[in-house]
Amino acid sequence: MITLHAIALVFAVIRMVELVTVDTLFAPLRERWPKLWACPRCVSVWAGMVATALYIGFPYGNWPFALSMLYILYNIGMARLATSSLIQGRGIVIDIDAKGDARLVRADLPPPELALTMRKIAEALERS
Repeated sequence: MITLHAIALVFAVIRMVELVTVDTLFAPLRERWPKLWACPRCVSVWAGMVATALYIGFPYGNWPFALSMLYILYNIGMARLATSSLIQGRGIVIDIDAKGDARLVRADLPPPELALTMRKIAEALERS
């Protein structure tokens, strides 16, 4: 069982670092002290100490963070599988970063057809 707790501890630290350095929950903290809380390497030290203390006090306390991180990794994996070359047909892949900026990653359509498709998507979103 100690091995599972150790694995959960690792995933919990990764999730804690992501929470502090990327997620909107800690955005005010990052804005106030950007050099301390925006650096993943710095935050990983604090997250490691918190996760270790949590494990000592309550061994299953890291599991919600670990399961959260596994869920995020699962979604990333499924998104990559869905956009992989294994799937036949034409498609559009748009990546949206943490700031909300969109970037066209891949489009299997010629530019006029891509523009028409994007307009149809925008219209459908406006109707919904």
